Amino acid sequence: MIIKLAYYGVIHAKKNNKRIITNPRSGKPMIISNAKARDQEDAMMAAFMAQTPRQWRIARRTGPFEITIRIWERDHRRRDLDNQATAILDALVLARVIPDDSSQIVTKLTVEYMGADRTDPHAEITIDEV
Repeated sequence: MIIKLAYYGVIHAKKNNKRIITNPRSGKPMIISNAKARDQEDAMMAAFMAQTPRQWRIARRTGPFEITIRIWERDHRRRDLDNQATAILDALVLARVIPDDSSQIVTKLTVEYMGADRTDPHAEITIDEV
């Protein structure tokens, strides 16, 4: 079975959206995602859950999967596609669309930069159960 999902909006890399806080228990500094990254992850998770067909969720698919991610940016600025793919894969796991993003589950990952779309930056995700 193949499912197609979409996320409308700019995809911010989680790696580039961190902040340092003090661990309340140990008093040592620790790095966490900032509010922008957490909000985007929540939005992607909700979008993916809403778009995932009911029969896909009921079957609790275990993979392996081949995933294709096509990304349209709002401009032509330089970005790391692998960091954006990581954010999308993490949201797919949180939304329980895929059980994990390890190489045993996701056996093929294709990430394509499709160009700029100033009015509608988005990502299209195709998941094919092998």
